[in-house]
Amino acid sequence: MKPETELNHLIQHILPALQKDIVNKEEQLAAIDMNTEELVQQSGYSNFKFWIYIIAFGGLTAFIYLFYSSAIYSAFYRDLNAEMAVSQAANDFSIRSLTRC
Repeated sequence: MKPETELNHLIQHILPALQKDIVNKEEQLAAIDMNTEELVQQSGYSNFKFWIYIIAFGGLTAFIYLFYSSAIYSAFYRDLNAEMAVSQAANDFSIRSLTRC
């Protein structure tokens, strides 16, 4: 085939078919977007609820992190001997003050 006839064939037959396909795909995308919006409305999605849950989740995450980091510190890094000595000294002081009365 000559290049001119091949070009004419592409322009007259194949290009319109491809343009129709493009239009069909764009219509399908628009329909999907419409369906998505309808589904979101039907599901009861609310931005307010979303942000409340995000804030609650963040607060609980911070609380759990602080709680467990405190528990780990108390379990592994605390100097119990020094605390027992301070506690014993406080008890001795309170017993002496009671016996003086």
